[in-house]
Amino acid sequence: MVFGGPDSANDDTEKMKQELQRISEILDAEIPYLGICLGMQALVKAAGGTVRKNKIKDLKKLDSNSMMEDYRALKSQLENNARKILTNFLEIAKVIPLEVSQ
Repeated sequence: MVFGGPDSANDDTEKMKQELQRISEILDAEIPYLGICLGMQALVKAAGGTVRKNKIKDLKKLDSNSMMEDYRALKSQLENNARKILTNFLEIAKVIPLEVSQ
């Protein structure tokens, strides 16, 4: 479990480079990992993702309309990704027979 801190996963410091390397090793070893705040940023970066600075510095200043727009966009992306994953799984299931043990 990795929590937050004052750093950013995008920092070009030796400390962050070592942290990202350790997380990559954890991922390669398939060890469960829970990242909160900076810990999630580091997980995303170590796994090859992109960490971007939020446009809004103080989340308390968000208005409900922009939050709903963001929610709808994210929900749509998640639904599309879920459909793709299910479609891929069904295609794989056609090729690889599944054995059910009882």
